[in-house]
Amino acid sequence: MSRSAERRLQSGCLVASLLSAVFFIPAQAQLKPGSVGLTVDLATGFQGPSEIRTLAGPLHAGLAYSLNEKTSVRATIGFRTHADTSGNSESEFSVGGDLWYYLTHADQMSTFAGGGFAFGSASQPSGATTSMIALRGFFGAEYWFSQRFAWHVHTGLDVVLSSQSGKSSSDLFLAASTGLTWYL
Repeated sequence: MSRSAERRLQSGCLVASLLSAVFFIPAQAQLKPGSVGLTVDLATGFQGPSEIRTLAGPLHAGLAYSLNEKTSVRATIGFRTHADTSGNSESEFSVGGDLWYYLTHADQMSTFAGGGFAFGSASQPSGATTSMIALRGFFGAEYWFSQRFAWHVHTGLDVVLSSQSGKSSSDLFLAASTGLTWYL
């Protein structure tokens, strides 16, 4: 995905999330307590001042579990291998978890806010490994096609702490994601 396409996707996710805020009606149950779902997310990554980075993105897969009608927890994993401009291969792996709290519901649209974390590592051809920890907060919307199938978008801020060869850094990024969940 090109940098401009990722930025357009981020902008679209942000606009969809903000527009959904107009539906401020007390939440009605879309989730059934104890429901388990399969989720696939397409993350555009972290938008920093000079680059776009992902934690083993852009594709993540995982499980969603609804604790009650207003709260769900999600666990995801991501893996990718890609070549840089020199043809060298780089591998990335991540594991993460999120808590979603549903704020509103109108017809088939729900809004939610949440937070989460992710751990990741990237291996470069030189043998160097970069370790990353991300803490995030987000706001989003979910459109329910049925009681079992939903499409979501969310955007938020990620604090990413990274370390490579004893050198540490921390950054604040804008992140966005879209995905599908199918409840079993």
